[in-house]
Amino acid sequence: MIVNMKAPRDQFEIRKQLATYGDDQVIDAVELAAFRCISVKMLYRLLYLRSDAIPPSLLGFGRKRLWRMGNCRQWLRTRDAASAGPSPLSTDGVPRTGRPRKL
Repeated sequence: MIVNMKAPRDQFEIRKQLATYGDDQVIDAVELAAFRCISVKMLYRLLYLRSDAIPPSLLGFGRKRLWRMGNCRQWLRTRDAASAGPSPLSTDGVPRTGRPRKL
């Protein structure tokens, strides 16, 4: 019995291809999921639950969602910069409260 189905693309291979893409390259949900290191199902779940959890998609393609690679990279950089706060291990001269951790 021969089944003619497309084999799922390996995320590692997709990530290697994404490294060569320019900022104007358009990617689909499978490639964006590989870029974010999550599954496609999780990508659509995040889109449904929290629209700020993924970069904004392009408009005008009907039901298909597409993203510009440059927008995805910029969105990831701004999220990294916004979440970069002080390290939980740094005390900055303020005495810690609670039970001490083993380092």
